[in-house]
Amino acid sequence: MRRLVALLLPLMFPLLTQIALHATPVRADIDESAYEARGSVRNEQERQRFHAQFAAEAEAERRRIDEAEAARARAEAEAQAREAARPYPERLTRQKCTLCHPSDNYTTKHHTWFTWRLVVARMVWLNEAPIAMDEQSVIVGHLAAAYPARGEEIVTEYGLPAAALVLLGGIAWIGRRFWKGIH
Repeated sequence: MRRLVALLLPLMFPLLTQIALHATPVRADIDESAYEARGSVRNEQERQRFHAQFAAEAEAERRRIDEAEAARARAEAEAQAREAARPYPERLTRQKCTLCHPSDNYTTKHHTWFTWRLVVARMVWLNEAPIAMDEQSVIVGHLAAAYPARGEEIVTEYGLPAAALVLLGGIAWIGRRFWKGIH
């Protein structure tokens, strides 16, 4: 049987491809009237009416765009006026700090003056923030005044380092006494 198929297949292949590739006309399921232009302009009066309608729509769109642009310009001018009315330290802080991250990054934090100084120094030295020395003092002063540390933050920022120093001092003292006892 395999031998028979192997013999007949090369003979039948051209015939099968001819049958498969034979083009037969295909008819669409839609009527030829679907291709007629029902909404086409039939006379000069309709053409003028459509042209006027199109011009009116284009003018309305231009007015809408102009109004939106004017509203955006007004909003931008109001925002600039509000920004100019803010105190210099607040403007400087916003200008420098929001170059790299949103203002929520520092408005939600509360630190002592010393910790704000460390935060700004870290931004300048490690992140290469473009903040001059005199601007750093203004920014640190503003952040310490506007977002001061609360009770638990003061304990964390001053108490834990102080406790660590006392603990290290105690360990050093005990180690020294122990070392003297051995030698």
